[in-house]
Amino acid sequence: MEEKGDPITDAGSVLVVEDSPFVQEIVSRALRQNGFEYRPAQTGAEALREIEKSEIDAILLDLVLPDIQGMELLGRLKTISPDTEVIILTGNASLNSAVEAIDRQAFAYLAKPVLPDQIIGTLRKAIEKRLLRADNLRLAKDLEASNQQLEAKIADRTRALELEKRRIQAIMDSLSDAVVMLDREGRLVSVNPAGEAILGIEGSELTGKKIVAGGGPSGNGLEALAEVVADRRSEKSQVFPDRRKARAFDPTWRKEIAIGTRNRRLLEVSSTPVLDRNDSMLGRAFVAHDITGERETGRLKSEFVDLVSHELRAPLSTVMVALEIVQRSKSGQLCEKQIRALEMATGQCRSMNELIDQFLDISKIEANALKPNTRPADVSRVVSDALAQITPLAEEKSIDIASELLHGDAHPSIDEDQIRRVCMILLDNGVKYTPAEGAVSLRTKTEDSRLVIEVSDNGPGIPEEERPHVFEKFYRGVSATTSMRKGSGLGLAFASSIVEKHDGHIGVECPGGGGSRFWVSLPLAGESYSTVSPRTS
Repeated sequence: MEEKGDPITDAGSVLVVEDSPFVQEIVSRALRQNGFEYRPAQTGAEALREIEKSEIDAILLDLVLPDIQGMELLGRLKTISPDTEVIILTGNASLNSAVEAIDRQAFAYLAKPVLPDQIIGTLRKAIEKRLLRADNLRLAKDLEASNQQLEAKIADRTRALELEKRRIQAIMDSLSDAVVMLDREGRLVSVNPAGEAILGIEGSELTGKKIVAGGGPSGNGLEALAEVVADRRSEKSQVFPDRRKARAFDPTWRKEIAIGTRNRRLLEVSSTPVLDRNDSMLGRAFVAHDITGERETGRLKSEFVDLVSHELRAPLSTVMVALEIVQRSKSGQLCEKQIRALEMATGQCRSMNELIDQFLDISKIEANALKPNTRPADVSRVVSDALAQITPLAEEKSIDIASELLHGDAHPSIDEDQIRRVCMILLDNGVKYTPAEGAVSLRTKTEDSRLVIEVSDNGPGIPEEERPHVFEKFYRGVSATTSMRKGSGLGLAFASSIVEKHDGHIGVECPGGGGSRFWVSLPLAGESYSTVSPRTS
């Protein structure tokens, strides 16, 4: 007799529906020995209660029971728990009952007497089938959930892509520049409305067609663009340095083309390759900017500069020479009133000549014709020269000028003459707007690898709304009262242009106590700080 103990029940739970105690004893022993959880039921009612109470993996069912017929009980058990496998175990086996049992979804049909090993083997197959079916069901549910999540992600991504597409299309449609997209075979992919207007084409008619030179009427914008695309050796300025490695596409470049015959226009066309994630070329994007107006403006500006330089400056010089000749004549020939008039005229001529010089200097700076001649410089000498030249003007108003040079042995690479003029402009500006017996100071220092020059005064200061405009050409704020020396409004603009050419910064601050503090920041050791503003103190 086997010793009773706690059996291992990890093979599954089995409900044995059998009214014979002898069969129950034999089956229960075999089940426990093979790790099954044994649950007995001697009637159909007990079996129904057991199946409703807890989950059963498999059922051994006798067809002859005292209360409920086996086939009826089989149907009711499968109704309550469709996933539980039922194995018929009967002593009255027949072909008809076997067929009916299979029709009612019984897993197997065993005729008594049957060996315990056969029962155990059949149970294992039944429970394995149930577990596989449960796994399949779980996997199917997981797959359905994954599919739903994937569909939701795809829907979200599709909406995001559609939104991005519409956003890009809206940007393209709102651009005033022509934007043309070609695939790697040179076929037109898209063109924005501005491109259709500028290039004189109907994009919808050409979409998908290859754009080739000689494929359109002469003077057509797209024809001119096609010629540029076809001739890779034509003169084009490369926008970015070549990466010096083999590739199957041209780098980003820029070129000017002319279109039209009657209304001739000049376009600046830039082109850049469109690449995928693997740096394979998908096509090229072309952006054409109409620079006809800009070139016309440049031409008019050049003509105006020539007019100022030759048509105004030469007669003005003649007038100044004539005035000086008259002034050098014997004083007895002129009365005091005439002398004052000549002095006034001479002063006005000098002011006009100074204005012309400043205007021409700014024009040269903007045209890159007055490039800085940089070299390591002695900042102390540059500042001292500027102070010496501005001191007489300060003495006329009894203004005290103080200097504090804290830059140490810093020798920035600058154009001494140009930076000296910047210092003089800032000092002159301070003296001009500082009331009599006021104070102006100049201070130098180094900070974060840059040289900082500060010019402060105790004048009326600059209103906050005017500060963004003080470096604009011809701008004079409302604080420039008639009691102050008149200026051209070009000095600070000229200083700003010089500082910019030195890769520096210029700005103004107005402390709460009044006055103004102009600062200039210049890079040291050849570094550029075009995006960094200094911290002034």
